[in-house]
Amino acid sequence: MRFIQKRPSGKDKDIPVFEFAFGAVEIKLLLGVCKTARKNLPDMLDKYPMRSRLSNIIKILQNTLEEYNKNETKEKAESN
Repeated sequence: MRFIQKRPSGKDKDIPVFEFAFGAVEIKLLLGVCKTARKNLPDMLDKYPMRSRLSNIIKILQNTLEEYNKNETKEKAESN
């Protein structure tokens, strides 16, 4: 994993957006950490925004990993 850049958000210029480069192993690790954190987060009203944010992160990481695995499988099949 490495840091690429920091830039202002497209919607609100006061909010910074950070860009990172991740490998598949890092995505798997972060996905596992996020799933564990969400599972162990108490079901309290004040924790709902955090639970929702974790759910979104999990969904994006899972979709990214699935797409990567699908493309990798396709490339292996084409090379054979």
